[in-house]
Order: sequence, then structure tokens, then C-alpha cells
Amino acid sequence: MSNSLTNEYRFHELSGLAPGVFGECYLVTTCTQTAHDFWGEYYFMTFRPNERLDRDRCSYDQAMAPRELINIDADFVFEEQLSAARMKVIDRLEERAKQGNLPALEFSPFEFKLLKASPLVGCWLRNKFHSSIAEIAKQTASSALQSYLRGVTRLTPIRAA
Repeated sequence: MSNSLTNEYRFHELSGLAPGVFGECYLVTTCTQTAHDFWGEYYFMTFRPNERLDRDRCSYDQAMAPRELINIDADFVFEEQLSAARMKVIDRLEERAKQGNLPALEFSPFEFKLLKASPLVGCWLRNKFHSSIAEIAKQTASSALQSYLRGVTRLTPIRAA
């Protein structure tokens, strides 16, 4: 890793589930490095049955484990955030299975696919996830993500004809 501090974010799409389970859904992960530690965040946005934003933030001290056991760097932080988001999806599937009396739903396979481009501009323009995007912009510890999302929220949504 270079001497510069990390301030990155990534976008993922949840795939493998029937569209009716969560509807359109995305995951945003971040990694922000400070002088002594890393911060990782995830924001999981779902559209069904109602728009919902789940989030979590963790800090990782580089001194918490010997380097020969684990290298705490941006790759580690992003993987940890993906793991935490996977656990959240499993919890949400269990919740939906109980609500709909659909026990098989609880064991549905899924995966997060890394996206090359942000889906959030399209969401904003189509009037989807406005409150979630605004909340992420307000809450994130990533100045890069915050700046990007402030730009997104300045766009004018498309009006239905």
C-alpha cells in the first residue's frame, strides 16, 4: 500500500434472488484510512416490501493483530464489509421467510456482484432510493462517497409523462 491514505467506495448489486424478495437492491461499501486505523462501512438498500436502508460501520486498528497473521489494509476492510453485508442479507431473508410463511426463502442462494459504474445516478433520476441516498450522504465517514452523493442529489429526477 502506498503512503497515501485510502478513501474509497464500491458499488455492488445483489443477484440470485427472485425480484419480489427485495426488489431492486444495491450495496455500497467504503474503506477510509486514518493515521492509525481503517474504517469500513456498508449500506444495503432494498426496495421491497418497502424502501429500507441497513448499515454498519466498523473500525480496524492495524495493531490489533500481528502482521504475520493478517494484513489489515483496504482489501481486508472491503472483504470484511462484504461479509457483514452477507450476514445482513441472511438475516433479512429469514425475516422475509417468516413474514410470508415461506421457509425455503431463508436458504436462497445469492451473491453480491461488483459493479463497474454507480447505479445511484440512475436510481436518483428514476425517483428510487432518494431517502436512502440522502441518508448515506449524511452518515458516511467517506469524504469521497459523501462528495459523490452530494453531486447525485443535485440532479433533477425525470418526471413521468
